[in-house]
Parts: sequence; C-alpha cells; structure tokens
Amino acid sequence: MKKRTLLILLAIVIIVGIITTAGIFTYQEKRYKKLLKFADAHKAASMNVRIYFDNTKNNPNATDCGAVFATERNMPKNKNLTEIALKELFKGPLTGEKSLGYSSPFSSETSNILQGIKIENKTAYINLIDIRKLMPNVTTSCGSAQFMSEIEKTVKYNTGVENIVIAIDKNPKTFYEWMQIGCDKKTKNCDAKPFETL
Repeated sequence: MKKRTLLILLAIVIIVGIITTAGIFTYQEKRYKKLLKFADAHKAASMNVRIYFDNTKNNPNATDCGAVFATERNMPKNKNLTEIALKELFKGPLTGEKSLGYSSPFSSETSNILQGIKIENKTAYINLIDIRKLMPNVTTSCGSAQFMSEIEKTVKYNTGVENIVIAIDKNPKTFYEWMQIGCDKKTKNCDAKPFETL
C-alpha cells in the first residue's frame, strides 16, 4: 500500500513538474515575442544618421586637412534628415567617438549654430548664426578645409545634393569673405536671395 502511495505521489510530482515546465516555456516564449515586437518597433522608429569628422588615427598629424571619416548615430526617425545630420555634426564628436580618434572644429559650444537649411535645385542652403567669434580658427587654410569638408560630406551623403552654399545670418557674402574664399560669379555663392525664405 505504501509503495502504491509513493508511486501515486511520484506521478503527481512528475505531472506537476511537466505542467510547471510547460507553463514556464509558454511564459518565456510570450516574453520573447514581446521583446522581438518591441525591438522591431524601436527599429522602425529610429534611423542611422551618418556624419563626417577628421580622425587622428586615420589621418595622423592632419596630413590631409580635408580628409574626413564617417561615423553613425542612431536617432529617432525624422523626415528632416539633413537638418538632424547637421545638428549632430555641429555637436562635434561624442566621448565614445573621441576615443576612436574622431576630432573636429565643432563641439558642444557649436551645437546650436544652425538657423535653417533648405534644398533647391540640387543645392543645399545652410544658414548659420554669426560664428566668427565662436570659431576663429576655421579661417586658417587647414581649419577652413576641415570645416568645409565635414559639412559638405555630411550634407551630400544625406541628401545627394551637388552644391552647398553657407550664410551667416542669411548673408553668404559675410561667410565667404570671412572664410577668405570670396565670391564667385559663376557659382553665385554670394547670392543672398535663396536665403530670404530661411
């Protein structure tokens, strides 16, 4: 009788164990599916933005002043991709990026220099605040090449535009004279009219 009772108890324990294990597996499966769903939703709600900086490991001693190298940042999805890319560029390299050798004339102090951007006829018009006192070193030959290359590569990659015109307070002439580039009648880089609506 005792043997029979023990067998019954053992059977009950085994059955309970099977039911419990099945329940755990079912719970884990549901949890896994929820995590996958959350990950997919997060992926759908985000985007990678590519920006370009100099890199001391890839370009030691800045042997090529205009050399820039890509890095990507994951951002909430936004239809204004170019604006987001420029804002990220103007923040300068983040701590993790600096450890990988990325460097730039842009930093946290320049994070708010963008006033507006628009694209017309394969040309990007970028309006900045007055950065002349904020970024005095970008007017040197090497500083200018790095500054322009980082902006041009970032914007062209994210938009596919062919030309870029930059202005200070809607006046491109102010910018190009300060950068010692000057005005070019052929490219009309000092034409302020496109900036009137920015």
